[in-house]
Amino acid sequence: MRFFTLLALLGLLTACGINPSSTTEKGHPLSEYFYASELNSKDTLVFYAEQQEFENNKLIKPLPDTVLAKYVSPEIMARLNFTGNGEYFAANQFSLDSHTIACVILTRDNWFRMESLLLFNKKLKQYDRLVPVAQLYGGESGQIYTYSWLYRQDEAIYLFSKDIAHSIIMPTEENEEPVEKDDETNWLKKWHNGNFESIALPDSARGER
Repeated sequence: MRFFTLLALLGLLTACGINPSSTTEKGHPLSEYFYASELNSKDTLVFYAEQQEFENNKLIKPLPDTVLAKYVSPEIMARLNFTGNGEYFAANQFSLDSHTIACVILTRDNWFRMESLLLFNKKLKQYDRLVPVAQLYGGESGQIYTYSWLYRQDEAIYLFSKDIAHSIIMPTEENEEPVEKDDETNWLKKWHNGNFESIALPDSARGER
């Protein structure tokens, strides 16, 4: 299936992406849980919320929910754990600008996976936003995948995301086979004035069907 090819490609891109920094990003309460990294013009950070992200990266640390709840609002906690039984893991952290630190949090609940950017505002001295960047959920008859690529180009930071709705259409006749269907939607955002703002995609990149 095309999904396994895509996942293999994403794994390769991740291996070529952001490298851990030798320094630690200071200035926010949860900094000790996240390993420091930098986003430069040669790096692409790929989010795909698959099991190997939790198992293969030895730098990822468990993040106790009791600790997380001390520093983020109830609204952000609810968005991180809308299933009610999630486990959290802290991955890397990096600066989006001089006032904002992005912390990559992975949520796992059984087979459900989600990745989010928890943004720390240095001016307000609080975690004030959550940006979902990847997720995997669904059942045997259909799944929803979200993947994202974060990269720097021409001194600007962009977030390109792809939604893939995978479904199986069951046959109406006995001699017919089930039909697998993928619906894709892409969108692009640019980091500007402290927010990811939606911008127009080139027609060739829309992926809408």
